[in-house]
Amino acid sequence: MRPSPGERPTAIYVLRDGKPHQVLVLTGITDGSFTELRGDALKVGDRLIVGTELAARGPGLQPPPGMGGPQFRGPGGGGGGRR
Repeated sequence: MRPSPGERPTAIYVLRDGKPHQVLVLTGITDGSFTELRGDALKVGDRLIVGTELAARGPGLQPPPGMGGPQFRGPGGGGGGRR
């Protein structure tokens, strides 16, 4: 993996043998949902770790926005319709 001028490797985690392993990649084009990853440490079939899962939920235990938690709705909490 050779970065172009101005590119810096980014660390991600892959699941191998049931354990997370850090690997360095370069990110390419993205549409906000899908992102191209390049790196010699990636293998075909690698399972990328892209979020967290909480084993127990209770009062005050919520995942952050974007990972199943409450969604940001801007000033006033969103809701759109009439008040």
